[in-house]
Amino acid sequence: MSGWIGVDLDGTLAHYEGWNNGEIGEPLVPMLERVKEWLSNGMVVKIVTARVAPGPDPRGGRADIEAWCLKHIGRVLEVTCQKDFGMIELWDDRVIQVMPNIGEPLHDTGARDLANCRRERYQKDRKIRSLRGAIDKACSIIELGDQRLLAGDGPAGGLPPDLSLAEWKLMYTVLDKARKDSK
Repeated sequence: MSGWIGVDLDGTLAHYEGWNNGEIGEPLVPMLERVKEWLSNGMVVKIVTARVAPGPDPRGGRADIEAWCLKHIGRVLEVTCQKDFGMIELWDDRVIQVMPNIGEPLHDTGARDLANCRRERYQKDRKIRSLRGAIDKACSIIELGDQRLLAGDGPAGGLPPDLSLAEWKLMYTVLDKARKDSK
Protein backbone atom coordinates (compact mmCIF):
# COMPACT_ATOMS: atom_id res chain seq x y z
CA MET A 1 0.00 0.00 0.00
CA SER A 2 1.41 3.41 -0.92
CA GLY A 3 0.64 6.56 1.01
CA TRP A 4 0.58 7.17 4.74
CA ILE A 5 -1.74 6.96 7.72
CA GLY A 6 -2.20 10.06 9.86
CA VAL A 7 -2.73 9.67 13.59
CA ASP A 8 -3.64 12.56 15.86
CA LEU A 9 -1.64 12.78 19.10
CA ASP A 10 -3.77 14.38 21.83
CA GLY A 11 -6.89 12.37 22.64
CA THR A 12 -6.19 9.73 19.97
CA LEU A 13 -2.72 8.26 20.52
CA ALA A 14 -2.05 9.90 23.90
CA HIS A 15 -4.36 10.67 26.82
CA TYR A 16 -5.37 14.36 26.83
CA GLU A 17 -7.20 16.35 29.50
CA GLY A 18 -6.26 19.85 28.38
CA TRP A 19 -2.98 21.60 27.65
CA ASN A 20 -1.28 20.86 31.02
CA ASN A 21 1.84 22.91 30.20
CA GLY A 22 2.37 20.96 26.98
CA GLU A 23 2.93 17.65 28.71
CA ILE A 24 2.06 14.69 26.48
CA GLY A 25 -0.17 12.12 28.17
CA GLU A 26 0.27 8.40 28.54
CA PRO A 27 -0.34 6.28 25.43
CA LEU A 28 -3.82 5.00 24.67
CA VAL A 29 -3.04 1.30 24.36
CA PRO A 30 -5.54 0.29 21.63
CA MET A 31 -4.29 3.04 19.30
CA LEU A 32 -0.65 2.47 20.25
CA GLU A 33 -0.95 -1.24 19.39
CA ARG A 34 -2.68 -0.38 16.11
CA VAL A 35 0.16 2.00 15.14
CA LYS A 36 2.81 -0.60 16.04
CA GLU A 37 1.00 -3.19 13.92
CA TRP A 38 0.83 -0.83 10.93
CA LEU A 39 4.54 -0.10 11.27
CA SER A 40 5.41 -3.80 11.52
CA ASN A 41 3.46 -4.33 8.28
CA GLY A 42 5.59 -1.72 6.52
CA MET A 43 3.03 1.10 6.53
CA VAL A 44 4.06 4.72 6.92
CA VAL A 45 2.48 6.41 9.94
CA LYS A 46 2.76 10.11 10.72
CA ILE A 47 1.67 12.07 13.77
CA VAL A 48 -0.77 14.80 12.68
CA THR A 49 -1.06 17.45 15.38
CA ALA A 50 -1.78 21.15 15.79
CA ARG A 51 1.11 21.25 18.28
CA VAL A 52 3.47 21.91 15.36
CA ALA A 53 1.24 24.35 13.45
CA PRO A 54 2.96 27.59 12.40
CA GLY A 55 2.03 30.80 14.14
CA PRO A 56 2.36 32.61 17.43
CA ASP A 57 1.03 29.78 19.60
CA PRO A 58 4.07 28.39 21.49
CA ARG A 59 2.65 24.87 21.69
CA GLY A 60 5.17 23.34 19.27
CA GLY A 61 7.30 20.78 20.98
CA ARG A 62 8.27 18.68 17.95
CA ALA A 63 11.25 17.34 19.93
CA ASP A 64 8.94 16.36 22.81
CA ILE A 65 6.65 14.50 20.41
CA GLU A 66 9.58 12.69 18.79
CA ALA A 67 10.93 11.69 22.22
CA TRP A 68 7.45 10.46 23.21
CA CYS A 69 7.29 8.35 20.02
CA LEU A 70 10.74 6.87 20.62
CA LYS A 71 9.82 5.96 24.21
CA HIS A 72 6.40 4.44 23.49
CA ILE A 73 6.56 3.29 19.86
CA GLY A 74 10.24 2.44 19.68
CA ARG A 75 11.00 4.82 16.83
CA VAL A 76 10.58 8.45 15.87
CA LEU A 77 7.63 9.13 13.58
CA GLU A 78 7.35 12.06 11.22
CA VAL A 79 5.32 14.88 12.79
CA THR A 80 3.16 17.22 10.73
CA CYS A 81 0.17 19.51 11.04
CA GLN A 82 -0.94 19.04 7.42
CA LYS A 83 -2.56 16.42 5.32
CA ASP A 84 -1.58 15.94 1.70
CA PHE A 85 -2.54 13.78 -1.28
CA GLY A 86 -0.45 10.88 0.07
CA MET A 87 -2.56 10.55 3.21
CA ILE A 88 -4.91 7.59 2.90
CA GLU A 89 -6.45 7.66 6.41
CA LEU A 90 -6.69 10.04 9.33
CA TRP A 91 -7.36 8.75 12.84
CA ASP A 92 -8.46 11.66 15.02
CA ASP A 93 -10.76 12.15 18.01
CA ARG A 94 -12.27 15.29 16.44
CA VAL A 95 -13.09 13.97 12.99
CA ILE A 96 -16.62 13.42 11.72
CA GLN A 97 -16.36 11.28 8.61
CA VAL A 98 -18.57 12.32 5.72
CA MET A 99 -19.63 10.30 2.70
CA PRO A 100 -17.45 11.30 -0.28
CA ASN A 101 -19.18 13.62 -2.76
CA ILE A 102 -22.36 13.65 -0.67
CA GLY A 103 -21.40 15.76 2.35
CA GLU A 104 -23.48 13.89 4.90
CA PRO A 105 -21.98 12.21 7.99
CA LEU A 106 -21.24 8.54 7.47
CA HIS A 107 -22.75 7.65 10.85
CA ASP A 108 -25.38 10.35 11.05
CA THR A 109 -26.82 9.98 14.57
CA GLY A 110 -23.59 9.22 16.38
CA ALA A 111 -21.70 11.92 14.49
CA ARG A 112 -24.25 14.59 15.35
CA ASP A 113 -24.35 13.51 19.01
CA LEU A 114 -20.55 13.62 19.18
CA ALA A 115 -20.38 17.03 17.50
CA ASN A 116 -23.04 18.40 19.89
CA CYS A 117 -21.16 16.99 22.88
CA ARG A 118 -17.93 18.67 21.71
CA ARG A 119 -19.69 22.01 21.21
CA GLU A 120 -21.21 21.84 24.70
CA ARG A 121 -17.81 21.00 26.23
CA TYR A 122 -16.17 23.87 24.35
CA GLN A 123 -18.85 26.31 25.56
CA LYS A 124 -18.47 25.08 29.16
CA ASP A 125 -14.68 25.45 28.95
CA ARG A 126 -15.09 29.03 27.67
CA LYS A 127 -17.52 29.82 30.50
CA ILE A 128 -15.09 28.38 33.09
CA ARG A 129 -12.22 30.51 31.73
CA SER A 130 -14.47 33.57 31.86
CA LEU A 131 -15.53 32.81 35.44
CA ARG A 132 -11.90 32.33 36.50
CA GLY A 133 -11.10 35.77 35.11
CA ALA A 134 -14.05 37.32 36.94
CA ILE A 135 -13.07 35.63 40.21
CA ASP A 136 -9.46 36.85 39.85
CA LYS A 137 -10.69 40.40 39.22
CA ALA A 138 -13.10 40.29 42.17
CA CYS A 139 -10.33 38.98 44.45
CA SER A 140 -8.04 41.81 43.35
CA ILE A 141 -10.74 44.41 44.04
CA ILE A 142 -11.57 42.86 47.41
CA GLU A 143 -7.90 42.63 48.35
CA LEU A 144 -7.43 46.30 47.46
CA GLY A 145 -10.56 47.09 49.47
CA ASP A 146 -9.10 45.19 52.44
CA GLN A 147 -5.89 47.20 52.25
CA ARG A 148 -7.75 50.50 52.07
CA LEU A 149 -10.04 49.54 54.95
CA LEU A 150 -7.06 48.60 57.08
CA ALA A 151 -5.53 51.99 56.28
CA GLY A 152 -8.83 53.68 57.15
CA ASP A 153 -9.44 54.90 53.57
CA GLY A 154 -12.73 53.07 52.98
CA PRO A 155 -13.60 50.47 50.32
CA ALA A 156 -12.15 50.55 46.81
CA GLY A 157 -13.53 49.79 43.37
CA GLY A 158 -17.07 50.94 44.09
CA LEU A 159 -17.80 48.10 46.48
CA PRO A 160 -20.53 48.73 49.08
CA PRO A 161 -19.21 50.97 51.88
CA ASP A 162 -21.46 49.37 54.49
CA LEU A 163 -19.40 46.16 54.72
CA SER A 164 -17.37 45.63 57.85
CA LEU A 165 -13.73 44.59 57.74
CA ALA A 166 -14.79 41.09 58.83
CA GLU A 167 -17.26 40.92 55.90
CA TRP A 168 -14.55 42.09 53.47
CA LYS A 169 -12.22 39.39 54.75
CA LEU A 170 -14.92 36.72 54.53
CA MET A 171 -15.73 37.71 50.92
CA TYR A 172 -12.05 37.68 50.02
CA THR A 173 -11.51 34.28 51.67
CA VAL A 174 -14.48 32.70 49.88
CA LEU A 175 -13.55 34.14 46.47
CA ASP A 176 -9.86 33.35 46.90
CA LYS A 177 -10.73 29.73 47.73
CA ALA A 178 -13.04 29.55 44.69
CA ARG A 179 -10.28 30.98 42.50
CA LYS A 180 -7.75 28.41 43.76
CA ASP A 181 -10.26 25.55 43.44
CA SER A 182 -11.04 26.53 39.83
CA LYS A 183 -7.40 26.17 38.70
